[in-house]
Amino acid sequence: MQYGEERHEHLWREALEKLSRFGGVALGGNTDLIALRTMPSCMAVYAASLGAVFRRRWDNFRVVTIDAVAEDYRERRNMVDDAHP
Repeated sequence: MQYGEERHEHLWREALEKLSRFGGVALGGNTDLIALRTMPSCMAVYAASLGAVFRRRWDNFRVVTIDAVAEDYRERRNMVDDAHP
């Protein structure tokens, strides 16, 4: 079974959105460490994007980069904007 089929797209989107919530709201601390809070979602988007491009699954690429939305207390952004500080 491959997890790049259309029926799995919602799973990828939900997983990336949940992972991006771990970054949460920066309440304080070392500014260098605060900047790293988006690293897990950045790495996940990168890995999922590489897999989609390798398989030429452009619909999956769209799901993991554009359709998946990261939210924080201020705004909603697509995953590429969230992963890139």
